[in-house]
Amino acid sequence: MSSLKAYKGFPGRVLFRYVARAKVSLNVFYGGSSGRAAVSALETAQQLTSRKLAMYNPKFELVTDFHQRLEEPTVQFDFINGEELLLHTAGLKVTDVREAMFTMAEQVEGRMNEAGTALEDLEDV
Repeated sequence: MSSLKAYKGFPGRVLFRYVARAKVSLNVFYGGSSGRAAVSALETAQQLTSRKLAMYNPKFELVTDFHQRLEEPTVQFDFINGEELLLHTAGLKVTDVREAMFTMAEQVEGRMNEAGTALEDLEDV
């Protein structure tokens, strides 16, 4: 499933515009020599490098931290209104990570609409 597929009736490409940055931090060998616990974080990083996503949100920034520390892999999303979402991804599928990102983006959109702040107002910042 592409990260641009519709999410609960909202086009993913529209909701992705609310994501300013993602930081993916992982040790590919976390959880043993197979590194299976890091798969969803690694796949998330790969999906976030899509040229299609760059077209929808050219200001999006992906930061990767590949390391050898014995830490659970994480993905942190920073949204354009300053909110953050930190996910510990060892027990998650990449679709779970994407759904959490879109759910938070939808909430950010709602809070911005309630505050009377338009997406376009923040795009020039």
